Amino acid sequence: MESPNITIALALQILATEVDKPMRITQLCDVINERWSIRFSAGFVRSRLKNDYARLGWLRINQSQYLPLRVALEGVQFRCWPGQQHIESGSIPLILLYPFVSRVEDSITWIYDEEKKTLAVISLRDDVDSYHVVKLQKWFQKQHFAPGDSIIVKIHYRQIGVRLEQHLYFTHERAADFRAQAVIDQERELVEAAVEQYRKLGRDQPTPSDQIVLSAIAGKPWRTSYPGRPWQYLLHADGRLALISDGLLVQSTGLQISSGGPLHQPATMNSDIATLQSHLPIDLKPATPSSTSASRKAPALSPADLRAKILAEITALQQEIQHSREQDRQAGIWNGILTNRSREADLKEEEDVLMEELDDLVNDIFFEWQDSMLREADRISARLNEVLPLEVKRRLAQAEPEEVEGILSNQLPYLFQKAPDLFPRIDLPTSSLPKSVDTSFNQQQNLEEMGFEISDDWDDDFWDAEFDEDDIEDETEDDRYFQLIDQSLTLINLYIDYLQETGKKLSTARNYARPPRLYADFLASFYDRSLDQGDYATLDEFLFYYYPYHYAYSSGSEVREICIALKRFYAFLKERGLIDSDQFAEAMWQRRFQAAKLANLYKQLADKYADQTDLLEQLFTPYFSKR
Repeated sequence: MESPNITIALALQILATEVDKPMRITQLCDVINERWSIRFSAGFVRSRLKNDYARLGWLRINQSQYLPLRVALEGVQFRCWPGQQHIESGSIPLILLYPFVSRVEDSITWIYDEEKKTLAVISLRDDVDSYHVVKLQKWFQKQHFAPGDSIIVKIHYRQIGVRLEQHLYFTHERAADFRAQAVIDQERELVEAAVEQYRKLGRDQPTPSDQIVLSAIAGKPWRTSYPGRPWQYLLHADGRLALISDGLLVQSTGLQISSGGPLHQPATMNSDIATLQSHLPIDLKPATPSSTSASRKAPALSPADLRAKILAEITALQQEIQHSREQDRQAGIWNGILTNRSREADLKEEEDVLMEELDDLVNDIFFEWQDSMLREADRISARLNEVLPLEVKRRLAQAEPEEVEGILSNQLPYLFQKAPDLFPRIDLPTSSLPKSVDTSFNQQQNLEEMGFEISDDWDDDFWDAEFDEDDIEDETEDDRYFQLIDQSLTLINLYIDYLQETGKKLSTARNYARPPRLYADFLASFYDRSLDQGDYATLDEFLFYYYPYHYAYSSGSEVREICIALKRFYAFLKERGLIDSDQFAEAMWQRRFQAAKLANLYKQLADKYADQTDLLEQLFTPYFSKR
């Protein structure tokens, strides 16, 4: 038994260095509780992994199973395409290596060149957030790195105590040396595996690309060999999945993105890279060392003081949010009634996951029972082989299966004497039996009196029932969803055209259009609406519950930018006469700093207080409290 002074996070980190196979949440919970003699519930473990699996060294591969990242990524090779701006600035943003490199701030990653010399990873700051870049200016110059060239990256892990260090090894490959024909099969297999993984895991919702891409390559024999083109380009060229805001993948439904061409027809490397760079929805800022700044650390606080501090921040923020909502209600912008369908859907999904885990538990119990029965059969067979006469054993060996029972029946008196242990003792109850039986009891009549309907052909009725009604309903709902998305995309494409007319580049216009695409998916999924039917209540739910809760790694600045982008989008729709009012979007833009603060607070809760549901309920009031 090890020390009970352990947190869920530390236990999961330790197990991530030891486990070599996928684990269900219930299995992880059982291992933790048995090993450290503590009582963490499966719900706590699930909550911690849901928000922080990458930081803790795990990869989510389906609704209830996780695989250690080191198992999925050890020895993996992948290709990175720096753009012209990266070569000129002498650095690449670390996010360009995502999802093979964790995006969490305290991840331990070391990067080396071909000579095993360390390449510097530095933190830069803009006016809001910090971000990391790999300094490559000298390496680019030494390698004579040119547009179209690739960086081939190989991943190894090294264990330091209870934590894992990720070590990346960079190799330069000229564009002319790329072996396109050698990777045709692996590229096609990667795309198909990613699409299938999204189908299983995505549920038509924006899904973090690490859950799709890393799961798609885990266990593939080619994952450690010469790599194909970057996964972003392959999925873009295929067209079935689209990479949208902040590394999320969605099912492509017609947003204006030009096709990159069939996967089996390799284009020139330069054109492929240009295509990819124009569609990557990630920040590709060139490094500006002058923007670096140091920050002083605050004095250390006790855990109790830290919790009290964050609770005070949550309370103050909620008071501010409630005040703003009331002001907007008095101004006639909305009716004061909040919506909550996405939370209801989350609760239903959590119930479904619990039912899946219950099914797994039942299966485990069944297989354990089956194993015990097989072991008992082996024991009986061995015991019979010991005590039966040689002639009887010969007859059994030559007998047909239907003759075995008769042969053994004739040996029962002999076995009672020689091997009584083969016959378990039956202890009869000592209570007296009734002296008579009430034959007047009519079971069917009593059941009918209790309200049960009894039919002679109940089993026929059961098996003749039509079980495809739910499937038909699901297909109808899917058709309606895509119809609504198409309507929203028509508006988005009009907006993209307008932005281009005003002088914006196509890539910039598409970046501006991504937040409306996220909100469109939310409206279609939960409210059977398109973007022209957005309103105050659903946008409040989207910004102050759905988006930050589902994407805990999103920063406050990202949420603030969504508010700004939606304000501009709805102002465009109103100007074109496509909606009557954009007041609700304007009101949410006024509250953008509240939304950003809430997202940042949730990141803190997901990191340190994921198992303390009272803090989550306080932060997401009233959505968590609405049942």
